Amino acid sequence: MKSQEELFNMTVMELREYMNSISNEEIKQVAEMFEYDEHERDPLTLLSAPKLFEYMKYANGTVDIDFGE
Repeated sequence: MKSQEELFNMTVMELREYMNSISNEEIKQVAEMFEYDEHERDPLTLLSAPKLFEYMKYANGTVDIDFGE
């Protein structure tokens, strides 16, 4: 699995390809890295990976996206 620094330096396309290539457990770990990161990041960067979106629906039953105000 890639480090947090490697993930945060990826382009949107690289991150999308990476997220679609990893296991559900790795997806969970990557999502946690983004959740606990101190910098504001665009949630669409992660959600552009269809596999992550499907994993979130499976894990939670629904997907709630908060874009803030």
